[in-house]
Amino acid sequence: MKTFFNWLSKLSFREKILFYLALFFISGALLDKFVIQPFLTDLNKIDAEISSVISEIQNDFYYSSSKNKKLIEQEFETYKHFFSTPQPQDSTELSKIVQDIAIKSNVVVERNDPFTTRDSLRKIARQLNCYGDRKNILDFIYGLSTSDIFLRLDKITILPKKEDFAVNIILSLIPLQND
Repeated sequence: MKTFFNWLSKLSFREKILFYLALFFISGALLDKFVIQPFLTDLNKIDAEISSVISEIQNDFYYSSSKNKKLIEQEFETYKHFFSTPQPQDSTELSKIVQDIAIKSNVVVERNDPFTTRDSLRKIARQLNCYGDRKNILDFIYGLSTSDIFLRLDKITILPKKEDFAVNIILSLIPLQND
């Protein structure tokens, strides 16, 4: 080490500057070769993995969205007849439809009153008290649930009586938008 410093002290000012510049560039090249390049290589590998994962996710998203589109179209086909059938616009129309279903089912409707719901979407609701034998009551409930209008049976209470059954039903019409 002493010989190196002796050799360095014998150099002129210009030679020392050239020596230090050469030492600086050589150390920079070694730093680049052994520290920076491996780091950048690892970053490039990670970037390539990220881009491949992103492309897989995009392909999966495209596939799942097209699959969801098919499911939505199938679901729409299931409920398509609700959109094509004119829906009742007021409570009296709904009452008439309920009476028609009751007549077809041989069920006697004692009370068919308007009912207020807390849900702002369902503006038309009815409360029914009716009676009939068990089979007719079940036919009536089935007729309500499978009618061409989009009804929701909010509450059904079936009470057995002496010879037949009494049923208390709260139903509401869910309005559909034909947009």
